[in-house]
Amino acid sequence: MSNSDQEISAFATELLARADELGAQAAKSILRQVEFYGATNAIDLEELQTSVTANIRYVFATLAGHTDLEMSAAIATGINRARAGMPLHAVMTAYRAAIRKVWKDVSGEIRERLQVTADTFLEATERVVTATDALIDAMAGAYSKEQSALVRAEDERRNALVNGLLSGTIVDRKAVWEIADVLGLPTSGPYVAVCVACAEVGKTPMPGISNELRTLNIPSAWQLMPDSYLGIVRLRNKAQRDAVVEVLKRLATTSVGVSSIYSDLTRTSDIVRLARIAGAGRKAGPSVTVFDSAPLAIAAASDPEVMQTISAGVFGGLPDDERDMLLETLEAWISTEGSAQDAAAQLYCHPNTVRHRMHRIEKYTGKSFNNPRHVAELCLALEVVRRFS
Repeated sequence: MSNSDQEISAFATELLARADELGAQAAKSILRQVEFYGATNAIDLEELQTSVTANIRYVFATLAGHTDLEMSAAIATGINRARAGMPLHAVMTAYRAAIRKVWKDVSGEIRERLQVTADTFLEATERVVTATDALIDAMAGAYSKEQSALVRAEDERRNALVNGLLSGTIVDRKAVWEIADVLGLPTSGPYVAVCVACAEVGKTPMPGISNELRTLNIPSAWQLMPDSYLGIVRLRNKAQRDAVVEVLKRLATTSVGVSSIYSDLTRTSDIVRLARIAGAGRKAGPSVTVFDSAPLAIAAASDPEVMQTISAGVFGGLPDDERDMLLETLEAWISTEGSAQDAAAQLYCHPNTVRHRMHRIEKYTGKSFNNPRHVAELCLALEVVRRFS
């Protein structure tokens, strides 16, 4: 061991004996210098003093030449500060403030009373800085791990609460209100449920929706399911659903169903089924369907198996080589409110061509466009084809 090492070890051993005194002074300095500590009282003085003293002991023990030292104090500090919700930068600042305070207080004494050389003092200072950095690294690592664990636990709890609402396993009114509070949702409506179809299993199809709605001061809670992304959206008033629908239309890349408006959160699981029905089917491209604004679409999706059987019965007589063309014509005729002229413009053909095709549909289906019941059946059967073919 060099003379410098011996000198550093000697005064470091003396400082170790004074760790309690120096730790108490450093803790008070933190409360004065680090605003978050002083302003929030998140950590009381006794706990802070204990933590600071333990970390100072590590620094002085390092100076004294102890090599097999554990970072238990720094790790415990990181874990405890994460649990207390303290910002990491404030904890790091506190470390530096404590060591700086202690080293400033003892530096004059070291140089004058113990008469160490400038080179020795400089070497000791470098070791203090190195030890402090090691403490901060250990603390920050423990803090980050604990914070990640806390976030995962909170996400798991939140997911469980949302699942409870969506599945109907939690229906007790008091429990539902507590869940709403945790999710940041008001306990009274109006609400709507939203079902966004997933293009890929388990991949969020509309990741920005919550933030988009928040910019409109519309709170919402969302849960990713294997086949869909389900949301509960709280409206300020019933008219605000239109604003939600506009946001959904802008962000949609798949089919989206929006439920009717409801007021009682305990009904959420039943309402989610309506949103699922509204968004059901394999429609081409993105679409947003509101449950009580599209009765034909809802009827078509309410029981897909039965509806497809009905549709097959209505259109079963269409020739295979004409089927797509005739259905396209029927869809254009319906979308233009029964106008052959407008349907022809949409299809880029002559109005007489549209009329001829409509007669062929009547011939093959046995349905008359002069019979309102037959028209309703054709419209419903076409909606089924468009959703499930």
